[in-house]
Amino acid sequence: MQKLFALTLILATFAAHAADAPDIPRPTATLENQQISESSGIAESTIADGVFWTHNDSGHPPVIFAFNKKGEHLAAVRIAGAQAIDWEDIASFEFEGEHYLLIADTGGNRARKTLYVVKEPSVENPPASAKVEWRITFSFDGPVQDCEAVAVHPETETILLATKSPLPDCRVYELPLKPEREVVAKQIARLKIMAVTAMDISRDGRRVVLGTYGPCAEYERADEQSWADAFAGKPKFRKMPPRKQGEAICYGHDSRTLYLTSEGVPAPLWEVPPED
Repeated sequence: MQKLFALTLILATFAAHAADAPDIPRPTATLENQQISESSGIAESTIADGVFWTHNDSGHPPVIFAFNKKGEHLAAVRIAGAQAIDWEDIASFEFEGEHYLLIADTGGNRARKTLYVVKEPSVENPPASAKVEWRITFSFDGPVQDCEAVAVHPETETILLATKSPLPDCRVYELPLKPEREVVAKQIARLKIMAVTAMDISRDGRRVVLGTYGPCAEYERADEQSWADAFAGKPKFRKMPPRKQGEAICYGHDSRTLYLTSEGVPAPLWEVPPED
């Protein structure tokens, strides 16, 4: 079914937006660690420029991997106390003076989903494991949703989640960053975008990108504007490189450059520069 999503989206959206898109870039590197066979999320470190974290999709141990822009392996860290039922995305953020990673176990049709928050490990002297600082168990307000895209905005202490659908019907939900108990995600937007597989918020908090198997969609947020209002605006579509199964996207430190991985061994890494 995922392959059908990918083919449908690539044919439809590439044709719709090709005229306005820049040339497709080639991969800038491949990931050295061949244990990364199903890269399903990517986040740039908030500690070190040019360091990235990723993880595999379902059916793998609860391990996150670090690498640099050359694809060189830096660390493999097991998340102690976490389950990897269907890990779909990862996000990096700073909060109350600490550096964190959020890992989303949110795929499939389970009514309850889990988000794990860990302190970002050092890649200078990487530990074998990292503990879960807090976990968020939640359900969606309404029908069970397949969710493969999450992002964190620490300024508003908000987590955004975008659902994946074979139809142009992406629903965006919001959660508090540190709830005291199990919570229900609140729907804040409904977008005419299909097969959303990844999401990230720029470090300056001004942009959010939704990745798909084809182009990505970017929304801009003005000062003091809510995310719900930002999603009510018109997105900017950016053509992305054709990938075997592209399920990972993130912003770089400049809040404009995009980085992508894809499934496969060795996994490719793309750097997509700003358009203007």
